[in-house]
Amino acid sequence: MIKTKLLNLPLNITNKSEILEYLEKNKNVVSEFMHIVSINSENMMIALKNHEFQRVIAKSYAQIIDGEGVIIAIQLLNRFKLKRTTGVVMMDTLIKYAAKYSLTCLLIGGTDDLAKRVVDCYQKNRTQLKIKSCSGFSDIKNPTKREQQKIKQIVDSVKPCFVFVSFGSPYQEIWINKNKAIFNKSLVMGVGGAFAMLSGEVPRAPKWVQRMGAEWLFRLILQPWRIRRQLKLLQFVYLVFQEKLRQIITRLND
Repeated sequence: MIKTKLLNLPLNITNKSEILEYLEKNKNVVSEFMHIVSINSENMMIALKNHEFQRVIAKSYAQIIDGEGVIIAIQLLNRFKLKRTTGVVMMDTLIKYAAKYSLTCLLIGGTDDLAKRVVDCYQKNRTQLKIKSCSGFSDIKNPTKREQQKIKQIVDSVKPCFVFVSFGSPYQEIWINKNKAIFNKSLVMGVGGAFAMLSGEVPRAPKWVQRMGAEWLFRLILQPWRIRRQLKLLQFVYLVFQEKLRQIITRLND
């Protein structure tokens, strides 16, 4: 793992290879609550304004870097390169790993029956896969006790090794942290729109677009309503260049 800071936000960065290595060293047993947070330019901007989200990121086991913008920013400001690990790739990798080693997965959230459709997609080719789904909340900002209790009962029954939560950031990360007691032996990730991609509801960007780190642009073309969210990318770029200018001025004055 790499410990660093970006725009004064402490990060403990991991990647797909390190997580798989951890699992193999521990004989595929998750013996504690492990919260993996996916970081991109958009939720970086949210974290800078949302102190609760900041605390959740700081308390999480580690973060994976989902956005190419964050990779470039860390390289520009901190002068080292990182491996990019998208949330959807990490989720897909862990589910396939679970199938190989007979581990249990649980999908929580998504609209309508989206989580169940993801489960059905995986079980078509991996009938031995132990994977379950459950719906989330009608309103994530105001979850009811009944909804909370239902999820707790399912978690207690399934005893999942890997849990993937799709409520959108930062709600999913804050909810995971608040409910960490029920996930005491699980690796838990908030995966945002990964359910929609893995179910085929939203097309994945072509491989060459993924290699360029331009999935955000591909999704924006498919979903123009995301333009307001993408404006956070411009704010992020502004803050990164502002910080780089500060670094240069500091070096000149030393």
